[in-house]
Amino acid sequence: MRILMIAPQPFFAERGTPISILCRLEALARLGHRLDLLTYPMGEDVQIEGLRILRLRKLPFIRHVGIGPSPKKLLLDPLLFARAVRLLRRARYDCLHTHEEGAFLGAALRRLFGVPHLYDMHSSLPEQLVSYGVISPGLPLRLARIAERWLLRRTDVVIAVSSGLADIARKANPSAKVVVVHNRPWPLMSAAPDPREMKRLRGSPGLSDGALIVYTGNLSRNQGVELLLSAMPQVIEADDGAQLVLAGGEPRQVRRLSRMAQQLGVDGSVTFLGRQSASVAAALIEMATVLVSPRHAGTVPPLKVYSYLRAGKPIVATRIAAHTEVLDEDTALLVDSEPGALANAIVSLLRDPELRERLGRNAHEQANARYGEAHFDAGVREAYAAIESLRRDRAGAEADSPAVLGGKPQ
Repeated sequence: MRILMIAPQPFFAERGTPISILCRLEALARLGHRLDLLTYPMGEDVQIEGLRILRLRKLPFIRHVGIGPSPKKLLLDPLLFARAVRLLRRARYDCLHTHEEGAFLGAALRRLFGVPHLYDMHSSLPEQLVSYGVISPGLPLRLARIAERWLLRRTDVVIAVSSGLADIARKANPSAKVVVVHNRPWPLMSAAPDPREMKRLRGSPGLSDGALIVYTGNLSRNQGVELLLSAMPQVIEADDGAQLVLAGGEPRQVRRLSRMAQQLGVDGSVTFLGRQSASVAAALIEMATVLVSPRHAGTVPPLKVYSYLRAGKPIVATRIAAHTEVLDEDTALLVDSEPGALANAIVSLLRDPELRERLGRNAHEQANARYGEAHFDAGVREAYAAIESLRRDRAGAEADSPAVLGGKPQ
């Protein structure tokens, strides 16, 4: 098929949704589809067979778009819509494939041009708005849910990255085809790390030869990093050589959390590396004694968890739907979202090498069995088979309808 994909993101950038989009593009290319990706001006080009990246023109007053909702998107997204209209007027596409709030654009374009719409549902948009503090529970949240139901009813196929999202989609639109396609470990994060990178990191301040507790990913409040920092005094009391290393985050987030570490008296045992490349993150994961994901809310598994599983290292995670979707008692220590429980689990792993080895082995086996490339591609293939079936049904209906001449059936 010829697909118009709309991604209201900086693409490519080494962060959650753009990584998911890249994996989806690679899968669609492996399945033989042709792709036009309409996206923001910023980002790195990638080379994928059959892919053409179409960028908006740069605006002099917008150089960066951060993670999550932002006023800048309110300026860029209407430009995406206008560009999509021009593309659809000039060329024939077999499918509109949208991400995040781009689904609203896809719902409107589906109505205007009659092109089947596939929504890649990475999150529940109302939940995302609440977690980033854009709206509050109550009336604003109810209105956001009404808007989400509106767009889901104007979607033909939904790819949901978790069963919780799939339930939301099926409830809003029982007639839509909904396929759960879990994210997969990003190959660049799962490849064998460069030994030279590991040696360089070991020589860095704060990365001693002691136990390393590693967190990778953004430092937004919904990630629960504050909970992790609050657990560190208890961890250090049990093992004064343990070091917490955090890779990711914007400078303002690092400054805020660094102040918190100082107030807790653990700044000597906590190292903030800021945003790092995939190769550095892969090296840190390989060097880790324990990997942590302290997120305190949400239903969508963090992308990092899939790479954690593939790494074959012991994991400590909070017992929330976002984690229990892919983790269980055989692959991780799942704990309540409070500092004491998190600290106890970390200390248990630091003291028990046999438990670390067992959890890590199980995690690696599960990553290969459930979240590899073959499973990922099979889910994408199923979703696009539904699009193809819809196209055939529409073509058949048009062929069976009587010819119209002068406004009357002949």
